[in-house]
Amino acid sequence: MRRKILYLLFVLCIEFVNAHEVNEAFFEFVIKSNSVEVYVEFPWTMRNALIEYNPDLKHSTSKADFVKTFEKYLIENLILENSDRRQLNFDFFEELPQNGESHQNKYMLVYSGSNLARVQNTIMFNLYDNQVNYNSFQINAEKKTYETNKSNPFFYLKDDVNDFMIYLVMIGIPLLYLIIRAIKKSSSERST
Repeated sequence: MRRKILYLLFVLCIEFVNAHEVNEAFFEFVIKSNSVEVYVEFPWTMRNALIEYNPDLKHSTSKADFVKTFEKYLIENLILENSDRRQLNFDFFEELPQNGESHQNKYMLVYSGSNLARVQNTIMFNLYDNQVNYNSFQINAEKKTYETNKSNPFFYLKDDVNDFMIYLVMIGIPLLYLIIRAIKKSSSERST
């Protein structure tokens, strides 16, 4: 009986250890009037992605080297563009408190600009072929999440009003054609 209880505890502990996947990162975008704040949760393996990106870090003990590499890595791998396809400027990042979790790192990234329309997120793709980044937005009181991975490294933010207009045009033109055709047919039958 004692062995079964120990085995059960062991299995439960393994589940808690594996609770955060090493190939998943979470991004929450907060769009402001002239900037975009991105709240990020990286797994502990982000350090390995930086070393893979800049092998000189293997032998570095300087935090400044890691910070410089991290900023360069962010600029190249998290690209935010506005509706004119102009890249928003990366301004700075700030490390956030860990809340007792040592297997992940939390940051706030700040980009200046407005009209965010396209996001390319290839962070940690250099480390894992099956890396998945979850990108969440609060849009019109609805939370939307877009996934990026190696086969789909970017996404467009869709405006629900524009989607409605596109569908209206797609349905409206054929419908208008059918109505005009029916009216012409009806009027030609009356005249004969």
